[in-house]
This record gives sequence, C-alpha cells and structure tokens, in this order.
Amino acid sequence: MKHAETIAAVALLVVAAVIMYVTTPPSNAGEACCGVSALHGELMVDAGGPVAAVEPVGPADAPVRIAVFYEAGNACHEFIAPEARKLAARYAPHVRLAFAPWHAPGTAKLARELAVGCLVEVSVTGPVPEDGPEPETVSFTGPTEIGAWNWDEVGHAIERRLATAGVNPTPKPVGEDESADVAGANDAG
Repeated sequence: MKHAETIAAVALLVVAAVIMYVTTPPSNAGEACCGVSALHGELMVDAGGPVAAVEPVGPADAPVRIAVFYEAGNACHEFIAPEARKLAARYAPHVRLAFAPWHAPGTAKLARELAVGCLVEVSVTGPVPEDGPEPETVSFTGPTEIGAWNWDEVGHAIERRLATAGVNPTPKPVGEDESADVAGANDAG
C-alpha cells in the first residue's frame, strides 16, 4: 500500500510540473544574450511584425566598421542605438556604423558573416597588425547592464583598429545633444 501512495504522489508531482511548464509563459530573463539559436542569425524570439532597416552612419570606405545587433522595440535595448551613434560620432569620419536590428532585412545575413551568437552584440572590424594575436573582428556580447562590456571597451577596440590603419585614433569630444548631428553629418553611401 505504501508503494501505491508513493507512486500516486510522484505521478501528481509530474502532472503538476507538466501543467506548469505548458501554461507558464517563457521568461525573458535570458533574452538579452541568449535569444539567438546555435545557427547564427536565427532568432528564437518573435518580432511581432516587420522591422525596418536602419541606414548606416559614416563613409562606406571607412577603415573601421561597427555592427550593432539589438532587438528593435525592446525597451531594454533602447539605449543601444543612441550610444552607438555617439561612439561613431567620436571617431567620425573614420568609422562606418551599421545598425542590425533583428528581423530587419539583411540582419540575418550579416549575423552569419560575423558569426553572431548573441541577441545584443557590437562587432568591431578593421585592420590588425599582421603579427598581432587579435582577430580582425572583436565582438562585445551580452547585456551591458550586468557589466558584460562597456562602450569604453568598444572605443578602445576602435582606436586599436584605427591606429593600425594609420589614423589618429584620438576621439573627438561629443556632447549628448551634438552626437546625432555629428553622426548625421557623416552619413555617406
């Protein structure tokens, strides 16, 4: 009789766990970094509709390229594009900033090219010394709010690439109100 009670209790616990699993909506806690499947560029999140492409900032022939992957419409990612614009304005006209909001045209292709594996990622690509150990592309992934990386680190990667390209990597001071104007002034096809 005791085994029957134990089996019944275990069965009830299993049924309760299955019901909770099926009826509980998925958590967004891991979405900041884990929203991309193992196949680079294939999202596991739903955009809820089409996402417009965002025009790149900076000259097409800039020696350093920055690609910023984020989820458009996600309140947790609202700061990413403005911060990236400020950073690009500091190094204008020597950088080209490509915005890559997930589900926008061309983002999945760029994600595959850069082997993006995170919902939030900033990739810096540019020349490196031939004998240097650093790869051509350096990626900063995960949520900045938990200290995974910061914009100063991205700036240092940009400066290293610019120095290798023979460009004075001294950033220009850009105020909060000026960053959009400076970035917009550097737009080029």
